[in-house]
Amino acid sequence: MKAIVATDQTAGTAGMKLVELPEPRAAINDVVVQVHAAGFVNTELEWPSSGGN
Repeated sequence: MKAIVATDQTAGTAGMKLVELPEPRAAINDVVVQVHAAGFVNTELEWPSSGGN
């Protein structure tokens, strides 16, 4: 499956890579959801440095 992986959280979109990953497997009492499309905005790229909001 294709996934966007953050390799450098301080670099914004420049720190993101499109990679190929193995399909995930569901554990007991879990489900795997197939997502066909997703989006994000620039403010979602700002990770908090120490948890919380």
